[in-house]
Amino acid sequence: MTERAVRLMLSCDNCRKKKIRCDGTKPSCSSCTRSTTQCVYSPVGPRKKPRRSVADTAKRRASTESEDGVASVSHMMHRESQLLDAGQAPAPMQSPVMEMLRLQTQISTLVEQLRTLTIRVAEGGVDCVDRVDRLHEQHIDRTNTNTDVSRDLVTHLISVYFEYGHAMETGMHPTELYRDRLQRAQVSEPFLLSTLAVASRFSDDPRVHREPRYLAGYDFFERVTKGRMMDVLERDSVENMLTLNNLAVFAVGLPVANRGWYFSGLAMRMATQMSLQKADAPGRMPAASMMSGPGLESARRAFWTTLLLEALASFASGEPPPITIQDIHVAEPFDAPESLAPHEPNVCAYIVQLAKLLIRVARLNGNRHPESAQFSPQYASLHAEMVAWHCALPDRMQVHASDARDEIARDPRLFAAKMFVHCHYHAAIIALHQPRADLVRVDSAHSEASGRANDREWRQLAQQQCLTAACTMTELLALARTLDVRYHVVTFGFAVFMAGVVHVGAVACTPCNSNERQFSINCVSEHIKCLDRLGKYFAFHFIMAKHIRAQLQAIEAGGQKASSASSLANMTPQFGAFSMTRRG
Repeated sequence: MTERAVRLMLSCDNCRKKKIRCDGTKPSCSSCTRSTTQCVYSPVGPRKKPRRSVADTAKRRASTESEDGVASVSHMMHRESQLLDAGQAPAPMQSPVMEMLRLQTQISTLVEQLRTLTIRVAEGGVDCVDRVDRLHEQHIDRTNTNTDVSRDLVTHLISVYFEYGHAMETGMHPTELYRDRLQRAQVSEPFLLSTLAVASRFSDDPRVHREPRYLAGYDFFERVTKGRMMDVLERDSVENMLTLNNLAVFAVGLPVANRGWYFSGLAMRMATQMSLQKADAPGRMPAASMMSGPGLESARRAFWTTLLLEALASFASGEPPPITIQDIHVAEPFDAPESLAPHEPNVCAYIVQLAKLLIRVARLNGNRHPESAQFSPQYASLHAEMVAWHCALPDRMQVHASDARDEIARDPRLFAAKMFVHCHYHAAIIALHQPRADLVRVDSAHSEASGRANDREWRQLAQQQCLTAACTMTELLALARTLDVRYHVVTFGFAVFMAGVVHVGAVACTPCNSNERQFSINCVSEHIKCLDRLGKYFAFHFIMAKHIRAQLQAIEAGGQKASSASSLANMTPQFGAFSMTRRG
């Protein structure tokens, strides 16, 4: 007899594991071909026996209870209470009901104790948190980390991590507690390895040094992604969420930066699964999953770090974020003045506020429909709110040209944090106005019919906003030339790139041999130098610098001049980090 043909799955094993769309090409799909991995199609397993429907199960239970003459538990409890009120003893067959009542009382007592303990952890500080974690370690072996890394190397890399990871430090609270646990390897293995991977890129230790520099720590990164990734995804916890954040930060520095956003998306989904976005909603108690970390405040700060990475991912990819500002009910970090470090005056709170603005810009521009680039009231309102927020920044958050060099020498981490806030703000202004500045009206009758006769003035205003933001960012980069680029966040290059492309468009729109053209060329050179310095540690920034340099050379060789119909989109086909990340 002829054997039956084996049916294969429509998607290969690698695509189903990564949860991405598979084109089903055999013998190897396009995704596996690009990643040079073995493509395997598993056979379709035997069909499972269909489950009973809910209705059938209810009918079967009802028939069983009617045959046995036993009513529902609630009815039995009511009948037993009536017997007790009448002074009659319950029948022997009803004793299981009393046992159930006693169990429910015990469960209610345990739930109340757990709620009280949760509140004590949220308010008790480091000492109470440490006691709870020691009890937790008696039940879950979290110290069994077979990392095969020497203790002195771990201590060195953790120090490097907390020195240069000022944005990521927000999610690790209390900082000293996390630092001590990481140095003693008293955390999960994926969390420790992901932290070592991020720190290795900035370390000068020859044991982790690799050429090119951005590949340092790739061994740690690969051990997590290929060996322990399922351990991270199977359990929702603050620690695993921070692990995904570390993986995202490391992957963004690789040549294919958009892979890093997959990890930030997974971290955001894990946060929503634990309902961290509603940690401070009215009438809500802390979730039980927060008991595994250092309490409610740590969960808040870990959520804001995850939201920041997700906002930067949406900002760089041009896709709308999966969460809205209206869904977030979490207190901002560092609200209490006594919780501030002397050298960090509410910097993290301003970074969180900036992340909210980036999410709103990404959601406004995320729609691919042409109407999303129109001059809507939401667009004008958001621009006004962004300008008001930036003008309201206190003096200690401003970057002053007179004492920039002294501030860099005194506290480079604080100066880098302020650079992050200001440069990403100006990049958000460019991202908000750029679709309107590049918008070409294909039907003037439509503009007149819709009452937009002054679209030309609006477009010129949008172009002016982009150029002003780009020039301001160039001045900030000139002040930060002496700052060690390792203090910059990995996404800092996206903001630098966007402003650089605006200057490239300005070069194309100005006459040759003019002072304006030379000024724009000097601005482009400043951005290219910054991206080259960042490219030593982050490969994708070097690709950005190469892209801007090639476009500037093409414009200078072609001798392009300004025209009345010119736009930034016509002059620069690959505008902004949006198209760059989509092209990979």
